[in-house]
Amino acid sequence: MRFYSMLDSLKPASWRTRSGGTARGSRCRRRAAPKPHVEQLEDRCLLSTTAFADFNNDGLMDMAAVTAPTTISVSLANPDGSYTMSAILSVPKKQAISDVGVYDYDGDGNLDIYASSPAGGDWVFTHKWLGNGDGTFDSQTTGKWRWPPKGNNGDW
Repeated sequence: MRFYSMLDSLKPASWRTRSGGTARGSRCRRRAAPKPHVEQLEDRCLLSTTAFADFNNDGLMDMAAVTAPTTISVSLANPDGSYTMSAILSVPKKQAISDVGVYDYDGDGNLDIYASSPAGGDWVFTHKWLGNGDGTFDSQTTGKWRWPPKGNNGDW
């Protein structure tokens, strides 16, 4: 059994056939297997990235989803199973979001949202929005860091 990484689904479109498989004779030939959902956003493919958490402390699973290259839409769950948009979070235009996650950074009991964007080379932008506990978020803070950290020889 082979497990596919997120990067397997990000192969250039020219390597994939209409059915989502790969063209014959290509370097990345695969056997039929379940594939992650990939959305076309502008001129690039992005895995459908969503984080589920309770952003307004009502006991229901709300969601934060990457809905455009630089936008995260936060929707609060309703008891009937529907969702209501509560916030739209964005990053600078040239810092396309590669993933989104949830964590309580400031320890106040309210979940915060973070996202990362490639910054070129080994560098990554990190974006953070602190949650207010009611489904809204404070303004964004951005940092830039290097991975792996300079001087690390690969031993963890």
